[in-house]
Amino acid sequence: MPGYNIYHNEFSHLLEKPPEGIPVELDHKLPTIARAGISIIFPAVKMDNFLQLITCELELKNDFLSTRQPVCYLRLRGFPLRQFTVEGLTELLFRLCSRYKILEAGQGERQIDLTLEQCTSNHLALLKGLGFNHIHILVDASIAGPDRSLDPVRKAVSTIRSFSGFAISGEILYNIDTSRDYLKNLVKYLFESRIDEIEFCRKHNTPAPLEELKRNHQTFKFMVETLNRAGYRLIGDRSFKHKDHPHFALLKHGKLGYGPWGFYNQSTTEWLGLGPGADGMIAGYLYHNSQNLADYENYVRQQRSPITSWSRHPMVEEIAFEFIQQMYCKHRVKTALFNGCLPLLKNLRNLNWVEETANYCKLTEEGILNLPTICNLYSLQPAVEHAS
Repeated sequence: MPGYNIYHNEFSHLLEKPPEGIPVELDHKLPTIARAGISIIFPAVKMDNFLQLITCELELKNDFLSTRQPVCYLRLRGFPLRQFTVEGLTELLFRLCSRYKILEAGQGERQIDLTLEQCTSNHLALLKGLGFNHIHILVDASIAGPDRSLDPVRKAVSTIRSFSGFAISGEILYNIDTSRDYLKNLVKYLFESRIDEIEFCRKHNTPAPLEELKRNHQTFKFMVETLNRAGYRLIGDRSFKHKDHPHFALLKHGKLGYGPWGFYNQSTTEWLGLGPGADGMIAGYLYHNSQNLADYENYVRQQRSPITSWSRHPMVEEIAFEFIQQMYCKHRVKTALFNGCLPLLKNLRNLNWVEETANYCKLTEEGILNLPTICNLYSLQPAVEHAS
């Protein structure tokens, strides 16, 4: 779900464009105490009066969540301090906490994305006072040469560490021009600092040249080997979590889920997505806001919902959604999920993206690199569109 990697097209084929309308189940939605999450996307490009837009969108989606629902996750993704002043951020939290039962830091997660430059004592003191307990730092290493200094990263981590109670995760944007030496030193520093999670976002041409794909594979293999030795394990296609990360306990007990908003506890069944390109799930139905900034703004200012697509069915009825869950959380699926689309399975085997073991199809290293593509191909299979 992440600052550089906000949009998750693995789920796009489960959505209907344009939507026929809000699912009828939402018209008769009863108040519930089911756990919920809120994910707000803040674009990189500065938008005027963004607080007003989010406030209006909240009103447009007033009936999506009940005031009785405990909100276990609050995730501010992208570039919140590029859109808001600290006063605006304080007002947003006040509005959210006045409307919803957002759990305190000891009971839930309040996460915010920050650039290295934004990790200042003043900002962090404010965030601490607002109940945030997870700082997700964004590191742009897309043009990093071998001599690039790690001082900005060290300063940001050190400043965060000076406040108690913050979990820290890092997201690294890299590409074919990123120096292997810089990446090696950066990763070494992050795992020696016991960062809870290290995520890598590849920035490449589309379609990527073969030579670029080979170098990306080599870089990925290097990261897997290095971080495995340091006690980190890969979940999904880019997220390395320390072996003590609470997500592994959820995974062990079959409770780890994956959605456009990232990894989460599956007991959180509803998500309110706000902002351009945001995704949500209400009453089991997945939805997606317009990603186009101008369209999003026009919709909201005209008092129209910015949702441009809904799923046709609840996610519990979508085999493709279950496929994505298993692949991202466990790197394997039951072979039976390929019933009706055996040619796809054969092609994936021929590409060396999956290998069969007992009753499961397991991702290879090459398959993990191509995980979004595998999920998209699977979602396009007519035989797995919907299971009632």
